[in-house]
Amino acid sequence: MSLSSARRTLQCSAQTKAGELEQKPLSIEEELETTRASYEGQLEHQKKVTGDLSAAQKKAEELLQSRQTKWQSERTFQQKAIELLQQTMEEKQHKWSEKEHEMSSRKDELDRRMTEMSQNKPEDKKCCFCGLFKYSGYE
Repeated sequence: MSLSSARRTLQCSAQTKAGELEQKPLSIEEELETTRASYEGQLEHQKKVTGDLSAAQKKAEELLQSRQTKWQSERTFQQKAIELLQQTMEEKQHKWSEKEHEMSSRKDELDRRMTEMSQNKPEDKKCCFCGLFKYSGYE
């Protein structure tokens, strides 16, 4: 081999190596850009998922609040209904008690009158009607 051909071979080899070195930085830059794009895509996807989850959470919280408000109003309504029923029942019991007392008093009065009548009964049954017939003209 001659010196010039060795030089040419060395120059070609150097150029090839220089070209490879120049290509490597390009491929590293391309790889970096590809990785960056991938990460940005993943980041955008994560942001979308996070946004969807936040919206779902907000909707669930609103639904829970709505149901809790409805439950509270139903509970209040039922408590008022129970209080009204208890009040009505107490009034009815009071009226019943008064009526029972009144009926008991009447019964006692009737029993007393019956006892008086049985103790004061006339000796002759005709006599108690005699007064009636005197005035009617049958005597």
